[in-house]
Amino acid sequence: MEYGLIECLVSLAILCYALRQIVRARSIKARYLLAILFILFILSTAATAKPPKYINGTVDRVVDGDTIVVRDGEKLHKIRLYGIDTPEKELKGRWKAQPYAFEATAFAVEFTFEYEVTVLTRGSGAYQRILGEVFVDGRSLNRELVRAGLAWFTVRYTKRDQDIGRLEAAARKAKRGLWADDNPVSPYDHRHQKR
Repeated sequence: MEYGLIECLVSLAILCYALRQIVRARSIKARYLLAILFILFILSTAATAKPPKYINGTVDRVVDGDTIVVRDGEKLHKIRLYGIDTPEKELKGRWKAQPYAFEATAFAVEFTFEYEVTVLTRGSGAYQRILGEVFVDGRSLNRELVRAGLAWFTVRYTKRDQDIGRLEAAARKAKRGLWADDNPVSPYDHRHQKR
């Protein structure tokens, strides 16, 4: 899990308090002791902040527009594209395919299949999938799907990444892909409609 905003603010508040105590300490011994504690706190905070994890490999299979399988040596990783949701393919007995589901899947295949990819992981999601942003030659599949009008920006899970939101707004304005329809239904709503 990434080091969050709240953790950073708490750490900053503790650091400010510690610095104030060091400056206010009357004896040299107290200042040295507080300075050592301050340094230890900084080192422990830096150690708990996890760097992003990357997976490098080739795309073994494209499940649908927002899920791929990446082969890293002998290991397979099921990746759910972070921050976006593409139209749903048919799930027999549950729902029919949404418009543009095929196009989103075809786009993902053309963009990634059998290419070397880098996945910036963002945690894990449902169904034992890794959440991640997939890059091919520095270009993000997640963002390119949104730019092409083949995916929704999932604000609920990615509020901080407003770049994807801007890409969706531009695709809507240009009526690209699914935004050419008068009233496109989000995959979330499609999955939860009464059938």
